[in-house]
Amino acid sequence: MDFTSRNLLCGAGIVSVIDFETSRYEAAGRNFLRFTMRTLHSRPDLRNAFYTGYGRPPTHTEQN
Repeated sequence: MDFTSRNLLCGAGIVSVIDFETSRYEAAGRNFLRFTMRTLHSRPDLRNAFYTGYGRPPTHTEQN
């Protein structure tokens, strides 16, 4: 793994983790698709928690 202190962003009493090793420009929907198919598809408990935090489930159009 490449997690080192270089991946920490500190400021205003908050520590955040960043990692751009495999970042690239692409449509935001691809992240949802990847996350849905790899994790949420087989874990309804996580799917419900994710969409509760997101604020809404995907619309019919977004699902297709």
